[in-house]
Amino acid sequence: MKGPLSLSRSVENVERDIGREIEALVVPLLDFERLQKGRAPINPKIKPQIYVSQKRPLITRGIADCNAIVLFKGSRFALLHEYSQIDPNEYLNQRLERLKSKRNLEGIQAIQVGGDEKTFRKIGEILNAYGIPVLSSYCDEFNRDVDFSKWIGKMGPKDIHIFPDQRKVIMFRRFYRLVYGEMVDLSERKVLYEE
Repeated sequence: MKGPLSLSRSVENVERDIGREIEALVVPLLDFERLQKGRAPINPKIKPQIYVSQKRPLITRGIADCNAIVLFKGSRFALLHEYSQIDPNEYLNQRLERLKSKRNLEGIQAIQVGGDEKTFRKIGEILNAYGIPVLSSYCDEFNRDVDFSKWIGKMGPKDIHIFPDQRKVIMFRRFYRLVYGEMVDLSERKVLYEE
């Protein structure tokens, strides 16, 4: 079984690329369930949908039409990654209610990264309803029904790297364009939050 896009590179390769050990590679729940049905053992650092860290990096890969949310307060960061086909009312309200029952939501801030703008907007509304301000956001409107030929050279999958110990969140967007018969790497790096 070929791994999902968000798992196309192993945890070990991610750690080699960033030069340190990570806390978790966060993947959409469906991807994690597919991995569980496969025969290969799952790296214990691959976590479904949401994970929290205070020290080691949290990573998610392959955000296209999906949406990712970073919630943080102080040195505690949570990373959530889910497909746009999954209504955020089904998982985000539940996660925030659970968090609200354990801790006060006061002081929690968010960063939003997405593709599908309808889901992106719904997530923003949910965060607003809970009084969680969105400090930084990025949406390239990569919808799941987008015409692939129009997508090439304009958008690309996005990766999120969170470094809690540095209080830094970085987005990497990978995309290529055919220029005079050659594929040119036009990937970019954007700091979404830094203290």
